[in-house]
Amino acid sequence: MVVAAALAALGAAGQVGAARAQWPGQTASEQPGLTRPASAQPARPSTPRPPTPATTPPPRPAGTPAPAVRPEIEPGPGLPKSGAVTLVARGVIPATLTDASGLSERLGSGTPHNRLGAMGSSIAYAGSGVNYLMLADRGAFDGAEAYRTRVQLARLTMAQGWTQRLGAGWVQELRFELLGTTLLVDGAGASLLGKSDEIGPPGSVRRLDPEGLALLADRRMVIADEYGPHLLVFGAAGRLERSIAVPGAMAVARPSADAAQELRENASGRAPNRGFEGVAVSGDGSVALAVLQGPLIQDGGAQGRYVRLLEVPLGPGDVAGGGAAPAGPAGAGVGERAGAAQGPGVGGVQYVYPLDEPGMLLTEAVWLGPGRYLVLEGDALPGAESRGKRVYVVETGGATDVTGLDRLDEGLMGRGGPGGAPVRPVRKLRLLDLLDPAWGLEASQVPAKIEGMTLGPKLDAARRTLVITSDNDFKADEPTRVWMFALPASLVPEPTRFTAPLVAQFGVTPPEAPRRGGRPAQGRPQPRP
Repeated sequence: MVVAAALAALGAAGQVGAARAQWPGQTASEQPGLTRPASAQPARPSTPRPPTPATTPPPRPAGTPAPAVRPEIEPGPGLPKSGAVTLVARGVIPATLTDASGLSERLGSGTPHNRLGAMGSSIAYAGSGVNYLMLADRGAFDGAEAYRTRVQLARLTMAQGWTQRLGAGWVQELRFELLGTTLLVDGAGASLLGKSDEIGPPGSVRRLDPEGLALLADRRMVIADEYGPHLLVFGAAGRLERSIAVPGAMAVARPSADAAQELRENASGRAPNRGFEGVAVSGDGSVALAVLQGPLIQDGGAQGRYVRLLEVPLGPGDVAGGGAAPAGPAGAGVGERAGAAQGPGVGGVQYVYPLDEPGMLLTEAVWLGPGRYLVLEGDALPGAESRGKRVYVVETGGATDVTGLDRLDEGLMGRGGPGGAPVRPVRKLRLLDLLDPAWGLEASQVPAKIEGMTLGPKLDAARRTLVITSDNDFKADEPTRVWMFALPASLVPEPTRFTAPLVAQFGVTPPEAPRRGGRPAQGRPQPRP
């Protein structure tokens, strides 16, 4: 089942609505770059607001630097020595908006089923203007509710004239506009729920914790599921087509909704709530990189330091030919238990990613080129307490394939390579840290869970955008935050050339362009339960 909101002038690629998505009751502190007296009333959504002296940059004296620039922290072979990373925009999305799913009921906790939440769990540039797909995870309260998993289509635009001084430069405001919602279903058309106890019999699955999203050239979606862990291919309408085979040693033999019980009853496999958290797909669609959030149980679990990165080939049977799962019982066609529906001869390569320290987590990956990725690493603490929210350039060239190692520990790392040589992990080059004072971001406004990351459109011939998002876990008092950086074009690949129109993915026909001054499609505020 696919339901969608009206699209505002989406038919013309690259056309951006000029009206600002606003929400009644949003405070000045929630609108970067906006200041107004406490007694002032919120502006009407369709009323343009001119820049104010408090937020409009004054003329810059000749010879002074313009942007807040942070050079690469660890430059070396592979990073442009003359390049720089620039924070260009940031945005805040209120926590109590509704999506376009059409679900009007409330879940057991009282949370509206159509709440527009946790969509920063993953984000993927849709390759059309400033449109993005944003992935919600398993729902509120850590899988306690029968939340129907979904993907949101949104537009993020930089508001001209609205800026705020951060660090050494001026940062624009990012404005959010919801365009549509697609519900995810299995091969038989049954809803894929985030509920943790919807495990199902061996060889099937009903639960889904979608945490990573990457788009193929034909706009089908590769989604990383944390429960299995799974790598899943979904069609344009949100229907599950295929499960990409992953090593059985990454799954637990006895999955459980109770994390403590699951840990007691399994000696190997992904640790509880530490399955696949991110996925990256190569520009030609031939390779996918799946990122575990933390070490496997046999690799040390919560106390471990070495995380496996799984790089798998995407052959014609996985992505090009499609091949929808056969009709059958709800959840049929995808195996969750170790070895179930994995397929013969699981291929791929496993690399070792050394965490900065035990307790850090991997939350997303982005493809940069052959053997080269961006990886997001951070802890699960809010900014004021956090040890880091970092983006690394990761290079797999020369790293050891550890597929044959049944565990990773300090001893094996010293002798587990070919001929008893030390295991060579991937190379990490730090690109940025959200908590770096150079950005001028208040630590109190950097949430605990920074989980989404994608390369966006080009700013100009020399720069391409990098978008990073937070996961608010559907909390009514925590907005979703978005940051947009500019990277040197020499560091990043050309945007993917998609072969299918974006509109077809959401099963709708774009309406006529709104009249000048009309209100764009957007999320709507909802009362708190």
